[in-house]
Amino acid sequence: GTAPEIAMELSEIGVEYVVSNWADENKSIFQVMKLEKIGLFLILILIIVVAAFNIISSLIMLVLEKSREIAILKALGAKDSSIRRIFFFQGLVIGSLGTISGVLVGLAICWGIMTFDIIDIPAGVYPGGNRIPVLIDWTDVLITTAASFLICVLVTLYPSTKASRLNPVDPLRYE
Repeated sequence: GTAPEIAMELSEIGVEYVVSNWADENKSIFQVMKLEKIGLFLILILIIVVAAFNIISSLIMLVLEKSREIAILKALGAKDSSIRRIFFFQGLVIGSLGTISGVLVGLAICWGIMTFDIIDIPAGVYPGGNRIPVLIDWTDVLITTAASFLICVLVTLYPSTKASRLNPVDPLRYE
């Protein structure tokens, strides 16, 4: 059984033993690891926000560069919804490729740390050996991936709407 179960059984017998486990002995390490996980999560959010601004600025620049083409499409009868969809899907593709590649690179790094002795821990620090324990929490991976996709969807709305509302007369006026 586990250490708490064994301690309970020993106390029922009446034997006075102190039973502890590694987790109880090193509570401070676990607290630091929890704080580290929160800090890394906040850094990840910051990276995602920066990536979202990059997507917005790239799409706005694309709308400005393609304003003449958008005007021609509108003059030929393209609907606002069609133009909005074009830029929306373009932003979605950019964001999706970034999200998928980021998840794959992150998982590859975790696999590399788990498989190879890339980083050594001094003896006695961790009872599991001299390797960094890596646990891939698939719930965290799924939540991060879903949040990245959602942010990509949200940040593509403004540039795609801006493209669809472009007045076709302005870009063609100077031709």
